[in-house]
Parts: sequence; structure tokens; C-alpha cells
Amino acid sequence: MLKSTITQKIVAGFLIANIKSSKYQSKKLRKEVKHFVDGKIKIHKKSQICISSQFHLLIKMNNFRIPFFVFLIISLVACEPQSSAESVLWDSSKEGSFILDTDREVFQGKVTRIIDGDTVEVLDGQTPKRIRLAHIDAPERKQAFSSRSRQTLSELCFGQKVYVEFYEKDIHGRYVCVIYDVEGKNINKEMVRLGMAWHFMRYFNDRSYAKLEKEARKNKVGLWRDSNPIAPWDFRR
Repeated sequence: MLKSTITQKIVAGFLIANIKSSKYQSKKLRKEVKHFVDGKIKIHKKSQICISSQFHLLIKMNNFRIPFFVFLIISLVACEPQSSAESVLWDSSKEGSFILDTDREVFQGKVTRIIDGDTVEVLDGQTPKRIRLAHIDAPERKQAFSSRSRQTLSELCFGQKVYVEFYEKDIHGRYVCVIYDVEGKNINKEMVRLGMAWHFMRYFNDRSYAKLEKEARKNKVGLWRDSNPIAPWDFRR
């Protein structure tokens, strides 16, 4: 979860002042402002001000008393442009300040089990969830590099806290996701970069994964050392 910044607290203070002085006493509004103060906002969209939801709340208020230009100034201070080079922005000086540029649901958990090179189990609170890594396909059991792929994934995330970006549930009830470690590293991409998984083009067409696979092939890392590697989807036939 995000930690509150000083600017967030300032904005939240203005919001709370308005709520106390306003006739608008919505429980939902008070709850959302509390979440803002506590730093429980986890996701922000690219090219949107990071406290946009709070401004929308203000617009809903019938008689807020703080001049608009004050909030405009605060927004300029609070919302510095975010780098678009990586989808994950990480402030290493503040543990937990994880900002993910996505519209998808994100949750935090601990990796408690490695099933194979593209499937893990994450404990979300008290609920274990089986996660199928999106965009990639790792060697099947009894296939060359299967054990090494599983071991690599274990080295990357086993026993660690991760952030999980949820895509959908597959036909087996698994959560199809991208997972990130606490430093913002995309574990799915790392598996492809290290030559421990293929880019699963049948279901995902993210060119960044295709580029990583191309580099791994070129450098003959991981499974690409094999003279004739067999893709998992062909092996399953």
C-alpha cells in the first residue's frame, strides 16, 4: 500500500476541513478521505493527476469553501510527471510506495509455493491464490529446462512479498496475473529475459515480451542453449 506523502496529507487536510464545514456529510466521502490520509490508494492512471479521485469528490460537494485555485496549486505540487519508461514506478526511499500504471486490480501477497516455471501460489491475506503468470509459457514437466525454469522462478520470488496485477481467471480457476517484486521488477518479463520461458503469443501480444525473447534467443541463454527447443504448447499436443 502507498504511504501518504506530505502533500497528500495537506490535500487531505483541506478535504477534511471542507467536510467539517459542509452540509455534505456522506459516510462514503469521509471513508475515502480517511483512506487518502492513511495512504491506501494503490493505483494511479498515466497522465492523470494522482489525486484526481479526491477532486471528483470535491466536485460532488454542493458548497465547498476552498477556492479552486488553491487546489490547482496543490495539484501541480502533488502530481509530478511520472516516467513512462517502465510500467512500474518505485520509490526505493519509501518502502511500500508502489505505483502501478494500470486500470487492473492489484493486490499484495506473499509467494508461498512455486508450482512450475509459470505458476505460483500467493497468500492474499489468509487466502491462498494460484497465480498463472500472464504473457509467458514455461517448459512443462518432463520437458527440457522444466526444473531449471521452476528453480529460477523460485529464486526470483519464493517467500517474498509481491504485488499482483490481476488480468482474469482462466478455465482452470487460476488467476492470470503479472507479478512484481518490492523493487518493481516484473517477474514475468524476467523469466523471458533469462531464457526460462517463452512469450505466450497465442493469448498475449505484448511486444516487449517478444523483444525479450528475441534477445534471449540471440544470446542463447537458458533454454535457448538447446539446439532445438520445443515450445510448451507444442509439447502439450
